[in-house]
Amino acid sequence: MKEAVPTFDIFVGIPPALQSSEFLSGELKDEAKMTEHIEYYRKIHQGYEKAIGAERIRMKGVESGLGQLLFNLKQLLARSGRNGQWSAWLRERRISRAAADGLVLQFAARLPGSEFPQGQFAGRLKLIS
Repeated sequence: MKEAVPTFDIFVGIPPALQSSEFLSGELKDEAKMTEHIEYYRKIHQGYEKAIGAERIRMKGVESGLGQLLFNLKQLLARSGRNGQWSAWLRERRISRAAADGLVLQFAARLPGSEFPQGQFAGRLKLIS
């Protein structure tokens, strides 16, 4: 079952008059109307900035947990004598090896005694097309 991907409708909550370019002709000459529209759009913009910031924080948490799980799995599958099981496991699940290894390294950088500077590796899990 495919999960629904949330989308953002840029016109949500925007008055219909502002959704077309027709309002521009007359209202561009009215400073009070333009100020009203600017304040309206500014509030929408600030709301999106807050929402995106919160999602980034959630995404970092997901990436951290995923990095730890991938790190542990790679320890099992990438040992010598395992005949490339790490790569095969990733390929079977259509996970980019570069993205998975990036998350693994990002997690490893936080381990005590790590030689990797934190934040050096960043990854995003992407499906292989």
